[in-house]
Amino acid sequence: MMILRMLVVIFRLNKLLAEYINLKKRRGKGIIQTMLETEMNDHVGYEKYARDDEPNCRNGTKPKTVRSKYGEFEVDVPQDRNSTFEPAVVKKRQKDIFGIEEQIIAMYAKGMTTKFMKNLTTRINDPIYPRNTYI
Repeated sequence: MMILRMLVVIFRLNKLLAEYINLKKRRGKGIIQTMLETEMNDHVGYEKYARDDEPNCRNGTKPKTVRSKYGEFEVDVPQDRNSTFEPAVVKKRQKDIFGIEEQIIAMYAKGMTTKFMKNLTTRINDPIYPRNTYI
């Protein structure tokens, strides 16, 4: 009887852990998706669904699978007509985002804007700026 109770407890703990991991994946995906959209807004110069006469405009999204410590998930990377959009959060050909999601979630929880986070991640990922450069 004791073994059966232990198995039930282990099963429930595994279920709770799986739910926690799925929550982290969804939260991380949502924040990364918002940051990608904000980067695209800055790149083309207008908000999503707004009209503009610029020759370079939004051109849909492309799905990209990224790996984190919580598993794999898919983000929709915005595209522009001229293919000049270079995201800083999840760079082209980058698949692993280990560590970045905790930093993003912590910054978001502290009330930082997505624009500030974009600037920060650009400086972190850009070799022009030294690692100890402060904003």
